[in-house]
Amino acid sequence: MKQKKFPWIFISVVFVLSVATVWIRLQMIQVTYRINKVTQMTKKEQERLDLLRLKVAKLRSPKRLERLAKKSFHLTPPQVGQTIYVRDKKIR
Repeated sequence: MKQKKFPWIFISVVFVLSVATVWIRLQMIQVTYRINKVTQMTKKEQERLDLLRLKVAKLRSPKRLERLAKKSFHLTPPQVGQTIYVRDKKIR
């Protein structure tokens, strides 16, 4: 009777190990797809960040700000005597 159980136990163990191996491979494939998707998303967001940094640099450009001050706010460079220099004094 022990001889008849041995093949069934062996077949059952092999079957369980085979199913586990297939399941692990499928999980690896799914994780790989997720990693690739996150990598693509990260790359797109990095490109978007670079574009936003470029836009900020353009908006902070001294030439642009000077042009905007003259055109929109009708500002002119200060005349002689209009500039006041403040000294940095330590408060005691």
